[in-house]
Amino acid sequence: VQTIPLIMNNNDIIAKSKTGSGKTLAFLLPILQRVNNNSKNTEVLILSPTRELAIQITEEANKFNISNLGILAAYGGKDVGSQLKKLDKGINIIIATPGRLLDHLERKSINLSKLNTVVIDEADQMLSM
Repeated sequence: VQTIPLIMNNNDIIAKSKTGSGKTLAFLLPILQRVNNNSKNTEVLILSPTRELAIQITEEANKFNISNLGILAAYGGKDVGSQLKKLDKGINIIIATPGRLLDHLERKSINLSKLNTVVIDEADQMLSM
């Protein structure tokens, strides 16, 4: 909860918290509020070390997505064709695993030039990959 005002004011933060402490909502809620829902640009990239965590974050984002933002979960083991179709329509928030993100970048199907927010969830796990 202490991070919410910092995120709303565009501050860079590094936070550590225990599982079940509400960390996902603490970064998601201010992000969802700040994204321009009139834009088709990808403004937010959330990196997750696992497909399970990417799915969990996406489910939480969709629960609180009152602005009808375009949200894409991009992870391996899921049909890339459906991801490409969603990307063609314009996606505001991408929640991805590193491998699938690299796949999309190689395909040039994701444009990250308009990003203003990057979240690396479970950064300690990402660094050990």
